[in-house]
This record gives sequence, C-alpha cells and structure tokens, in this order.
Amino acid sequence: MRMILAISASELEMMRCAQQLKPRPTHALPRHDGVAYYRRALEEFRVILRELDYRSAKCLDEVLAIFFLMVVYEQQFGRHASGMEAHLRGLYAFLATMFATKQDLSLAGLPLLGQQLLLFTMYINLNLNVPIHQGSLPRLWREAGHKESCVSVMDQLFHNTRDALRNMWMPGYPTEELVDDISVSRPLQFYHECCLLKGKLLVAQHDQSNGAGDGTTWQRELDQIGKRFQDLLAVGRRSDVPMRKHELQAIQFAVAEYRSLATCRAWKFQRANTMHVEKPSDLNAEHRQLDESDFPSDGKPGTGSHFKGDVALQLVDTLVAGDVSPEEQRQTLRRIDCVLMPVMFITYALQYMDKSCLTGAALFGILTDLDLIKLGYQGDKIVVDSSRYSYCSLIFYWGYLVGLLPGVYLSQKFPLGRYTSVIVFVWGCVTTCTVAVKSYEGLLAQRFFLGVAEAGLAPAFSLITVMWYRRREQPLRYAIWYSASGMGVLIGALLLYAIGQIKGPLEPWRYQFTIIGCVTAVWGILLFFILPDSPVTARFLPQRLKVVAIERLRYEQIGIENKTIKREQIREAFTDPKTYFYMVMVFALSLTNGASTGFGSIIVQSFGYPPLKTVLLLGGAGATLFVSLLLCGTGAVYIPHSRSIFGMVSCLPVISGSVMVWKSDWSTKMTPLWGFYLTSIFATTVVMVLTLMAANTAGHTKKAVTSGLVWASYCASNGIAPLTVRTQEKDDHYPTAWKIILSMTSLSFVLLAVFRWYLLHLNKKKDQVKLVNHEEAARTAFMDMTDRANENFRYEA
Repeated sequence: MRMILAISASELEMMRCAQQLKPRPTHALPRHDGVAYYRRALEEFRVILRELDYRSAKCLDEVLAIFFLMVVYEQQFGRHASGMEAHLRGLYAFLATMFATKQDLSLAGLPLLGQQLLLFTMYINLNLNVPIHQGSLPRLWREAGHKESCVSVMDQLFHNTRDALRNMWMPGYPTEELVDDISVSRPLQFYHECCLLKGKLLVAQHDQSNGAGDGTTWQRELDQIGKRFQDLLAVGRRSDVPMRKHELQAIQFAVAEYRSLATCRAWKFQRANTMHVEKPSDLNAEHRQLDESDFPSDGKPGTGSHFKGDVALQLVDTLVAGDVSPEEQRQTLRRIDCVLMPVMFITYALQYMDKSCLTGAALFGILTDLDLIKLGYQGDKIVVDSSRYSYCSLIFYWGYLVGLLPGVYLSQKFPLGRYTSVIVFVWGCVTTCTVAVKSYEGLLAQRFFLGVAEAGLAPAFSLITVMWYRRREQPLRYAIWYSASGMGVLIGALLLYAIGQIKGPLEPWRYQFTIIGCVTAVWGILLFFILPDSPVTARFLPQRLKVVAIERLRYEQIGIENKTIKREQIREAFTDPKTYFYMVMVFALSLTNGASTGFGSIIVQSFGYPPLKTVLLLGGAGATLFVSLLLCGTGAVYIPHSRSIFGMVSCLPVISGSVMVWKSDWSTKMTPLWGFYLTSIFATTVVMVLTLMAANTAGHTKKAVTSGLVWASYCASNGIAPLTVRTQEKDDHYPTAWKIILSMTSLSFVLLAVFRWYLLHLNKKKDQVKLVNHEEAARTAFMDMTDRANENFRYEA
C-alpha cells in the first residue's frame, strides 16, 4: 500500500516537472495513471480496515502510516481541499471507533511509530486551517467524538514519543543516530510549542471564545516562547552557523513556524468564529520583506520585533501600503515639514545661543570678573594675554568630543525624539548653572560639561533628517535647521543687547546665561511631547500617511531606523575611504570657527566699535550665513549632483573675506566688517559636506558611526581653532588665524573636487557590474544594507 501511494506521488511529480519543461494546457496533463494508482490504494485500504486486527501493533502502525501518506499525498498533489478533509475525518473517526471498541487501548498504548505519525498528521492539519475553513483540527477532532482536547492530545503524543526515543538509546544504538536525536531535540520542542499555541488559538475560535480580547494573552505566550528559544531564533535562516545539517534544518523548520505566528496580522477575533490571518495576496512589500528578514538574539521577543530589518517593518502588523499617490506624498511632506523643521530650527538655534553665550559675555564683563585675561608688557608695549579665555572657549569642544561617541551610541539604542528632548533639557540646566560660577576653574568645568551635554544633538539631527527625507530633499532640510546657527547669532545678538540694558544686583553676563538656560530647559520639556521618534510613531500623521512617509523612502535604499548594532557595519564605516574624506573636510573647514565664533566679538570690537554696537553687528554674520545656507540648500535640491559644486562655490567667499579682513585698512571699518561677514559662509560648505555624508551612507549602524566620526573631527577642529587667534597680533590683523583659514579652505575646495570625481567613479563601477533593478530595490529598501553592500545603491555627488 505504501508503495502504491509512493508510486502515485512520484508519477504525478514527474509529470508536473515535465509540464514545466514543456508547457501545455493544464487539462492536457496526463494524470490518469497516477490517479488510477491512488484509487486502487483507497479500495485496498477499505478492505484492510474491515479485516484489521486491533491487537496487532504492526497493523495499527500500517493503518496510521497509510492515513499519514494519504494526507501527505493530498497536501502535495490534491486539487481540492475536500480530499484532505475526507482523509482527516476518516483518521479521527477511526481512532474514536478503535478506542470505543477496545476499552483497554488508549492513546499511550499506540505503537511508537503510530503515535509519531498521528502527531505529524495533526501538525499538517493545523497548518491547513486557512484553506479548510470547515475542517480545522478542533472541529474535526470533536466531530469524530473525541472528548479530550486535541491540544492536550498533541502534547501527550509529543512527550510520549520523546520519552520512548530516550529508551532506545542503548549501548548498541548507532552513534550517528544518537547525535542526530540529541541535536534536534530542542528545535523540535520549539516547533511543538508553536504548534500548541496555534492549536489553542483554533480551539478558542471553534468555541467562539472572546477571552483573548485584544490578543494580549496570545502575544504574551508567544513572547515567552521567543524568550525560551531566542538562541534558535538568532540562527534562524543563517547557513554559516557551525552545526550539523540536520540540526540547522530542524531550527529553520521551527523558526518558520514561529514566523507564521509572529507575522499574524492581529491577535484578535474580528468575529466570534473567525480569526483573521493575513493571506499572501493581501501582503504588501513590507510583509514580503518581513518574511525575508533574520532574527536578532537580543532577548526581547515580541510580535514582529525579532526581525533584524528596519523598524519600518513593524508597521506590517497594522498597515497595508497599497498604491501611494503623488498628492498623498505631497500632503505627507507638508505635514512633516510643518512639524519637524520649526522644531529642529528652534532647537539648533538654542544650542548655538547656549554654546556661544561666552562670546557675548566677553563684552559684558566676564573677562575681568573671572580673570580670563591678563595684561603684560612686551618691551614698552602693553599686551593682552587671552589664553584663559581661549581655553574656556575650546574646552567646550573637548567636552563635546568626550560626549560624542556615547551620544552616538545612545541615539542608536533609544528613541530619537525622547533622547533629543532629554539632552536639550540637560544642557539648558547646565547653562543655567553658570550663574553660580565664581572662578576661572569653575567656568572651565561648566563649559566642559556643557559640551558633553550638547554632543548628541547634531548626530541625532543628522539621523532624523535621513529618517524622514529623501536624498534630494535633504540638502534644503539640512540647510534649514543648520541655518538656525545664523539665526541664533542674529537673535542672540538682539537678546544680548536687551540684556545689556538690565540694571540689577547681578552682572549682565549672569542674566544672559540664566535667561537663555531657562528657556532651553523649558523647550526640552516641550520637545518630549512634540518631536516624534520615527515615522512609525509620529502622532501628527494618521496611519495612512505613516505608510506614505515610509513608502516615500523605499527607493532611497537607506532605510528608516534599526536598533540592532551591527559589527560588520562598524568595520565598514572605519574602512570606507569616504568616511575619511568627510572627516578631513569638516576638520579643515571648522578651523574658521575659532575666528568667526569663538573670538568673533573681540575681532569685530578690534575694528573700532563699542561693546553694545559690536553685539548688534555680530547679528550681520548670522544673517549672511542664514541667507547663504538657504540659497545653496535650495539649489542643491533642484540641481542633481550639485552638492559638491555648491560646497566648492561656498569656499570662495570665505577665501575672499579672509583676505579682506587681513589685508584691508581697519581705519575704514566697513571693509573688514564685510570681510568678517563673508567668512561665516564656511558653515554652508560644512552643511554641503554633511548632506553628502547623509546621502551616501546607508546602513543605520554605519550612518551612526560615520556621523559620530565626522562630528568628532568637528570637535577636534573647534578644540584647537581658538588657539589660532592670538590677541597679541591685533595690530597686525591676526595674520596667523587668516593664514590657517586661507590654507584650510583652499584644501577643502580641492578635496571636494576630488571627492566629486570619486563618487561618480563609484557609480560607473556599480553600473558596470549591475544596473539598478527597481523591483529588487523595493525589496532591499528596508533591509538595513550598507551603501557598499547594496548593488542598487547609487551615490549623490
């Protein structure tokens, strides 16, 4: 009988393979011989059932084996569900009749092979619940007259057969078989527990039980299973794990069953008797992507959270994308801009005001109150030693450098919105504490910790920009929030001018730190409720527009967010030449910051302006930077591959301005003042470099590490930039500072030209290997692949 069924299955499989090799209409497929074998097997099986000796274990084994093979045959080759349902009904009815006839025969009394075959058949029945709506395991089991729950029967069969296998491990048992039995023991336990949970769900459905409510009970049980077998989930579909082949196959089989439960669209009942399970035809690209993802072993399982893919994939449990219309994309972008851009602009402006408060305080007495300058003689000439002030200015950036890598790590591990709001509140409090500073040493400590607190903001904003905007949209958005540094200078100048009019018991600079620090701390509290963590959790977007926000970024091949730190991406960040291009360019450009920001008020006052007017004139530098950022950012959006070009163009005003300040006659105040304003445009080139980094770095861990390294070079540069300005060179127009700025800006111009050629060269090499496949690109969009690993990624120059 087994041979007849095997021949029938083989015959049909061979003919189906032949049909694939030589296509022809389905109705012309010669299935007569296979079906004839199958019908003959059924006729002989009826005879066997009538003459069956229930006392013979061999006969019981044969009957259960035939039932099992018939079920497998229908599963593989059956055209309709009715055949499968008929066999299952027959098997369960046979068991019920057998137990009723033989009072001394129980489930545990069945032969070992029979118990195993019955268990495997019930597993198959479980997995066929969707196509056989009226033939689910609980329904067929109860209709056959069994009083014991099918779930408890499955559990009993599993443990009976496992215990029986252990009894077979005698001294003569083959070693190879023993190793196989032991290695697959735990994966089979994992698979069995998943099947039991599925059985409980079907029993609850059959009983029309709504006890699950929103499904938290079932999800909690699934979570517990995931925790117990998290090591198996970690190797899920990997082929490079050093283990035996049988063990790996068993793990993959068990993980697939767990996956079918984890990707169930909802742990709830839409009706009293219908559990909703997502059908393959209903799945959008996110569902397909989820099916291809691996599992991390972080010990925090949950519905859909085991997958190492992008956090956008977590939307698959509740959202279906469908087609996204251009109008929906425009509406989504408007909503995102209306929330994110004002929030990021205000936050970055406050940061710039907080860290540059020292520049304004230099005009309101902090230099003498805290002994930050000393007078000395150089021959007959009185000179001012401002080294203490320089150290207070640069130590902020050394604190920034210390806090940067922890900040990058925290921004990777915690929700970005919450993380950003906390650091804003903390640095606001640190700024306010300046009012209590009484000495030079105390100010050094305050500036250091302020740098540590502010370190995480710029990398976090870089990640937020990449998370929400397409690559062609990023330059303008970078320019908008970074231009807040210019607006911060302008608003800060007006604010300092107003604070300078305060008459009270405290020094004016103490009011300045107190007011700005309190405003920042309050803003940090508001930010906790305003700034979203990602498009998935944005409360200002309805569910449909959340999907649109993610679909907009599909072909960017950059992804949204991923909380798993991947070592291979860390290695790639350190071995990618582009990383060092970014670092060197940002380092060279940021040396200008020492003159334009750190000593800006002192240099402008050197032109011959009084303190209060100097404060107002500093606002002009901020306005110049603001306009240049918006112009270059807008141009980079509408002109393809123009970021490097706008970066090079922005170097030219800095070079011109440096020459104007250095070589002009300061008796004509406007010439050096306008030259000073032009040097502030260096920040526009920095922004263009940052947008190049954001657009050309994929993989969430790689983005975070690269961003951290670039901002570290920014800190190192700013940490030495104030030392380039020597106050004793005032009469010579600070030649050391302007020589360094001229050389470094010229170097940046050359590096940007070389970098542009390098990016275009990389694109040509990728095109030679493989052109962009848009269908494949849609699948790889949220796989958290790096730009080098993703064949569909192309660089923006």
